[in-house]
Amino acid sequence: MSTQITRGLASTPGGQIHYRVAGDGPPLLLLHMTNLSSRAYLRLMPLLPAFRTYAPDLPGFGASDPLEGETDLRRFAQSLIHFMDELGIERAHVFGLHAGNKVGAAMAAYWPERVDRFVLSGLTHSLISDQSRRMAAVPDYARKLRETKKVVEPGLTLKDWALLYGKLAKLWWRPSVVGKDTVSDGELSLLEDEILDLLQSRRGYGTFYRASWAFDVGATLAQVMAPSLVVELVIRSESHLGLQGPVLEKLMPNCRAVAVEMNDYDLLYRHPQVLAGHLCEFLCQQMKV
Repeated sequence: MSTQITRGLASTPGGQIHYRVAGDGPPLLLLHMTNLSSRAYLRLMPLLPAFRTYAPDLPGFGASDPLEGETDLRRFAQSLIHFMDELGIERAHVFGLHAGNKVGAAMAAYWPERVDRFVLSGLTHSLISDQSRRMAAVPDYARKLRETKKVVEPGLTLKDWALLYGKLAKLWWRPSVVGKDTVSDGELSLLEDEILDLLQSRRGYGTFYRASWAFDVGATLAQVMAPSLVVELVIRSESHLGLQGPVLEKLMPNCRAVAVEMNDYDLLYRHPQVLAGHLCEFLCQQMKV
């Protein structure tokens, strides 16, 4: 079934939010991870025609305006509440991956009347609820940004930007692309999406990470009363952290968890049908607890 994806801009008190929308049915918000945008869900949205899926660019990412001044996760979440207000969405299901799972958690905790069901997903490190353990497990690039206390903004030197933009060369010279005589339209389109997202993320990158480091994930998730599903992405390099799904099942009042042996890249771009299956099963059926 083909589902047309259209785009729009919602004017909110914090600035304009760019979004993609598709399908027809109960509203479902898809919140992306850092360095990406609503483009990350272009392959997922057509697989969810029974929902009216909205994929907004978080403030400072994609084509959305950045939030002004210092901010926190609650303000990021409030920007999405304003987004819902502008589009006349009274209540919606919310899915969040990595950064999106924290924004979604704040929405569900502080605006419970606006969130129907909540699905949070990410690699194991992204689901650690204990603040000190979470900070110790963050990836190297985020740790380096925290240690240098750099904020990626206009006016910094090219050397300062290298922490973020150093990934561009790795994208261009990805082994799956280099050495091929021809590259398919799909591969080229994916590469283009990733590079555009990375370039456009500079206005939100540092701001979001600083807000995330100060965010108490455990205390926030403990307040979430909405029926919730944890989709934990399990990879070998994070096995030493231990599964976090069972921990969140005990922490959150109305939650169950599933583990998927897959990284976030494969989930979004190569096997979005796996995520679509979990979303449909959870959102379309009455949860048994």
